[in-house]
Amino acid sequence: LYERSLAILESSFGPEHPDVATALSNLASLLEAQHDYAQARPLYERSIDINIRAQGSNHPQVAAGMGRLANLLNDMGQDEEARALYEKSLAAYEEVLGTDHPEVARIMKALATLLAEQGEFQRAESLFERALSIEVRALSEDHPETIETQRRLAICLLGLGESSAAIEKLRGIEEKQASFLPANSPLRVETRNLMAAALAAEGREAEAAVVRAGT
Repeated sequence: LYERSLAILESSFGPEHPDVATALSNLASLLEAQHDYAQARPLYERSIDINIRAQGSNHPQVAAGMGRLANLLNDMGQDEEARALYEKSLAAYEEVLGTDHPEVARIMKALATLLAEQGEFQRAESLFERALSIEVRALSEDHPETIETQRRLAICLLGLGESSAAIEKLRGIEEKQASFLPANSPLRVETRNLMAAALAAEGREAEAAVVRAGT
């Protein structure tokens, strides 16, 4: 269906029309969901190229397309390429939407997560802090998305060896999660495991065991 729609659009509007770019991106997303990354990548790339030529490099559709391609490259293990595209997507979003837009926060978190995975905790922490500030204003401090950003920030703090700060943040996260998640929820279990790791890093093994047990 997506392929037929793409063929019709190309025939009707030509291969360089923004609607063709949208159809290419939709088909790429379908292939990505099917884990056909090799087929999805050139479609995302062509979609981005069309939008750049049609709408300029600092357009929301271009920024979104680069973010989607970066996610794909990240899933493919192409970390450096993904990182470069996250950086470009972030710069484009900030240019068009300003520095306090939720889409800016979303790309910041994706880039920060990749940086943390590469061990660059200092910069990742800074990006998570900026994203968290945006989300608190846009969504509220108790929104599940905001809480998830706080959890990722706590992981950075652990990576930086700041276990006391991580423990304090994780206690707050666990308290908030308890208001909308059951005790055996994977997210709450993961939060407790992170808190236990932070406690263990401070030599507080007995407390860590209690936290792991969820009591």
